[in-house]
Amino acid sequence: MNRIISSLLWKFKNRHILKLYKELKEHESSLNTLSERKLKLLLSHAKSHVPYYRDIDLDRVEVNDLTSLPIMTKDILRNNFKELTSSSTLYPFWENTSGGSTGEPVKFLQDRNYQDWVDVTLYYYYKDMLKLDWTKSKKFIIWGSVDDFKKRTTISAKIKNYISNIVFSMLLILVMIGKN
Repeated sequence: MNRIISSLLWKFKNRHILKLYKELKEHESSLNTLSERKLKLLLSHAKSHVPYYRDIDLDRVEVNDLTSLPIMTKDILRNNFKELTSSSTLYPFWENTSGGSTGEPVKFLQDRNYQDWVDVTLYYYYKDMLKLDWTKSKKFIIWGSVDDFKKRTTISAKIKNYISNIVFSMLLILVMIGKN
């Protein structure tokens, strides 16, 4: 009974992920067409809302040949952060940084749409490629750095991080106990 309720709650909470998954499945036989459409939407958005791209001819860019796009470097991101920031507030966004493995971390923005597509990609991978239930599969995820935890300033982010760490630690202990 708990599994059914848990599954229903997950589906309700992640209905936007399931909607994107459905879109992906509907275009599975023609992923290039879907990619082309998404790229055109992204380029149109960039042309209209991102000052850095206003003077770049984005109309000639094709999914199969992205070489006409200017190469984005860490220096360009650092030196043009404001010009690379979209004026659109369609989705809430947050700051993230690179790991800084080459010296100085680079700041960039991510939004809910980005995270949704990351999630739907994982969901697709588990469901369609591994033939596993994503919600019930055991996962061990290593991501981020110590600085990622220091940057969390909002009380809700601190609480979420604290709870996640407790839950993760408890699950890890349960897995370790189960192996003995």
